[in-house]
This record gives sequence, C-alpha cells and structure tokens, in this order.
Amino acid sequence: MIHTFIEDFENAISINAKRTILHNLIDSNPEDEETLDLIKDYKGHLNDLIEEEAQAEDKQINLDIETGKYKLMRCTKTNLPFLENWMYRVRVDDMSAELKEQWKDNMTTILEDYISNIKPIVWIVTDNGLGTLKNKAIFTETLSDYFTEA
Repeated sequence: MIHTFIEDFENAISINAKRTILHNLIDSNPEDEETLDLIKDYKGHLNDLIEEEAQAEDKQINLDIETGKYKLMRCTKTNLPFLENWMYRVRVDDMSAELKEQWKDNMTTILEDYISNIKPIVWIVTDNGLGTLKNKAIFTETLSDYFTEA
C-alpha cells in the first residue's frame, strides 16, 4: 500500500491530483506508525508544492502588472469576494478577437462562427493585504455590470 501511494503521488501531474491521492491514504484510516509518518511527510511536501506554486503565480502576476497586461478597475457593485468601491487589477483575455485577427485572411464562415462563440476570460487579482501573495480569480459575470475603469 505504501509503495503504491508513493508511486502514485510522485507520478501525479498536478497538485490537486497529489492532494486527492494523499486524502485517499488518510481516508483509509491507517493505524500503523510507518503510514502515519509517511502521511505527515507527504503532507509537508504537498504544502511546499502549494507554496511554490503560489509564489510562482504571484511573481507572474506582478510581471504582468508591470508590463501593462492588467488595468486598474473599481468595483461598482459587490460580488463576493469583490467589494464595492475597492480597486482591482483586471485582465481580459479575448481569444476570439485574437483568433479572428490571426485568421482574417483565411476565415471561413464555419470558423468565424466557431471563433465568435469563444467567450473572453476575465481575470481579477486579489490578495490579503500588503506583503501577501497575489492570486487571480476568474470572473464569470458581465464585467461592465460590476466594474468600471479607474
């Protein structure tokens, strides 16, 4: 059981997959000391991976802000976790517009219809105050209903 867990954990391709594998081991209610120690070790390892990923995301967000990929917007109506009158960094990834530009010389009706159905992804940066890591969340509502440019 331990060998299978270690192999599955090490081969998992995402943090969520690693978390699921660890939770499965915990849910098996192990009572032997070796397995309990293994759980503690791998829980620490998983927490380290989560922290590394959060730091990498924070670094990328800061770089994207510095290079102008995010614009400052004011929240006009609370939509948790976004609060009215607070300022947020917002980025809109509009793949539809980008693809239309790339394919403008060879656009077929079928391709144009397909591309037109791709909705933009709206990212909003959040943090827990000064000195904390930034993260981004996908905003699924209509941006103009909740935000205005600052």
